[in-house]
Amino acid sequence: MKTRKESIEVLEKKANWLRERFGYSSADPIAPKTVLMQMGVLALFRPMSSSFSGMALKIKHGDSDFRFILVNSDKTTGHQNFTICHELYHLYIQEQFESKICTVGTFSTKDAEEYNADVFASFFLLPSEAIRKYVPDTELAAKSVSLNTVVKIENLFGSSRLATLIRLRNLKLITDANYEDFQLHVKASASRFGHPPYLYEPSVSDSVVGDYGQLANELYDKELISENHFYSLMEDLGFSVESIELEDEA
Repeated sequence: MKTRKESIEVLEKKANWLRERFGYSSADPIAPKTVLMQMGVLALFRPMSSSFSGMALKIKHGDSDFRFILVNSDKTTGHQNFTICHELYHLYIQEQFESKICTVGTFSTKDAEEYNADVFASFFLLPSEAIRKYVPDTELAAKSVSLNTVVKIENLFGSSRLATLIRLRNLKLITDANYEDFQLHVKASASRFGHPPYLYEPSVSDSVVGDYGQLANELYDKELISENHFYSLMEDLGFSVESIELEDEA
């Protein structure tokens, strides 16, 4: 099936629709990992190659959809949050989606659905209304957001510096010169304004969001994954094949 690049307006509308579906207005900051829990999406965070941001997988069985995300924990937390929102496009918006390995935040038009997912993620994580809410009136009027405000916004919304600057530039709230300058010394500038470094650093190497073990068992029981694949999923949780087999025999 041939895909096409969606318009900015349509992608913003779809991002706001998904927010509203799970109880968030277009003016609310969100916590992406909390959103995953609310949506019932299971996510595994683990170290990956630097060229890899994440992947999404959706398995349909009757009237049920099983949704899964893998996120590269070697990326900064801000980048991981953007990755989560990018993958939500694939899982909830893209038609006839099954699986995709992604490098996010490039906004490249070479792959229409990857471009759509990046634009969607920027609106889902950083809605226009919400950004304007937290920009001082004087800066709104001057269409020139200060570095202090940039840092405040990215920490409120859990976004990376680059994602924040792209949104501000698209909203014409930042000059081209500041767009370039504010990408320098990111962690140091956040520290200068009193913000902790966690957003600008990798997260815990291996962690799980959601009831991962239950999903593995459910997929196996429904014969949607093989026995080997089931063991692989359980080993991701720290269970050895031997311990699983011993529990089965007990």
